Amino acid sequence: MGRSLPEIRSIQVLRAVAALMVFGGHLGAEIGQNSIVAVPGWSGIGAAGVDLFFVISGFIMVYVSRDLFGRPEAPLQFLQRRLIRIVPLYWLVSGVLLAHALLRYDAAALAAADLSPTHISASFLFIPWPRPSGDIEPLLRPGWTLNYEMMFYLIFAASISLPRRQAVSVTAAALVAIMITVGLATSWPSSIAVEFIYGMAIALLQERLKISRTGALILIGCGFAAFCSRCRHAGAIPFAHSVLGYSGDHDRCRRNLATFPADASWLGAADFAGQCLLRALLDPSLHDDPADHGATHF
Repeated sequence: MGRSLPEIRSIQVLRAVAALMVFGGHLGAEIGQNSIVAVPGWSGIGAAGVDLFFVISGFIMVYVSRDLFGRPEAPLQFLQRRLIRIVPLYWLVSGVLLAHALLRYDAAALAAADLSPTHISASFLFIPWPRPSGDIEPLLRPGWTLNYEMMFYLIFAASISLPRRQAVSVTAAALVAIMITVGLATSWPSSIAVEFIYGMAIALLQERLKISRTGALILIGCGFAAFCSRCRHAGAIPFAHSVLGYSGDHDRCRRNLATFPADASWLGAADFAGQCLLRALLDPSLHDDPADHGATHF
């Protein structure tokens, strides 16, 4: 399989930042719904955290798959790696939510929980499927991000037997084609999927660009300044800057941010499904009665 790749610990720190942003967004929404305390701007912080996750995901898939590109057996090996890391915990949490629904409602009354048998099956298979209310969200609501991840993984796996640059190009072209055709017809996937492309491009650039500590800090500052200026949904370009800054100067970042990575990089190293579990704990559907808030909460 070749030599193992060095861990870019500063990217793990950035993943930790993204996880905390998403956590903060959910926490702020929960506080806003259940208290008189207003928490302005928290939903935007959570959404920006997801943007950052997707950019980082595109980067990491290219970076960690260097030993697989151009090999005929690569698609299966790549999918095995990703499924092992995501599916067991995601299915476990989704199974708990399903048991919760079946205990509160009989099978004929699942619509009261905004569920249907087809929707439940699709949730376990990472297929975006509308709830009875029309929302395209899985059984575990934060798992909508994993539906995007799985789409990306399947396209990436189909291309990975090509040389690396060709594989990235084919993956990017396929993502754009799906967004234009299927996305415009069904509203899924949305343009947020382009953020995977930014991450993959950064992974290719990272080898060629030698960014100084000052340059890295400038890029990171531009990314977060753009977010503070409410520019976060311009395709997550500000966060692409941040990822490029961290990945290009990871050795210096590791030295100069020594205390923070030591304490927080474990959060960035957590699998995406584990972060979904963390976010699910803040989901009102785990402890609210749907009758109190309408069928959109389960």
